[in-house]
Amino acid sequence: CSPKRHHYLPEFYQKGWMGFDHKVTVFRRVNGGKLDRQRKARKSVGWESELYADLSEVDPELRQRVESVFMRRVDSLAYEALAEI
Repeated sequence: CSPKRHHYLPEFYQKGWMGFDHKVTVFRRVNGGKLDRQRKARKSVGWESELYADLSEVDPELRQRVESVFMRRVDSLAYEALAEI
């Protein structure tokens, strides 16, 4: 089954901010502007459910093809480019 979690902040990119615990620090505003800080796994940060899904498709595989085909390739090339830098 194709992934429904579509990262707008690729996991490989988050690696630069990863600590020894293999997690990143996430900050968010809560309760009237108070700052909350948490350590989270990269796979749980920077994603939206079906962000790149083709909602006109009924077939689950075709619905996710932008993420599973196009974005996978884009992320792969971006990872290689970042590694070169």
